[in-house]
Amino acid sequence: MPDFLSFFLHPPHLPWERWLSRLWTALLYLAGILHWCLFFHWGQIPFELHDWKQSGSFYSFLRAAALTNQLPLHTNAASYVPSAT
Repeated sequence: MPDFLSFFLHPPHLPWERWLSRLWTALLYLAGILHWCLFFHWGQIPFELHDWKQSGSFYSFLRAAALTNQLPLHTNAASYVPSAT
């Protein structure tokens, strides 16, 4: 196995390998956080897009059923039922 791959696959033994391994892990962690922040647009999620308008009322119905300890078996409003897409 090349030395480059063995560095990432085997535990570090020397002090500089431990330091570099921790630095590499921290950089990967920060890159992952940056990725998810960019994916979710830094928390500015537009709820008026896609199916949020349709399913928002359905989710509020489920939330109300959970808060009142009732099974969400029946609703009178047809707007609570999400359309099949």
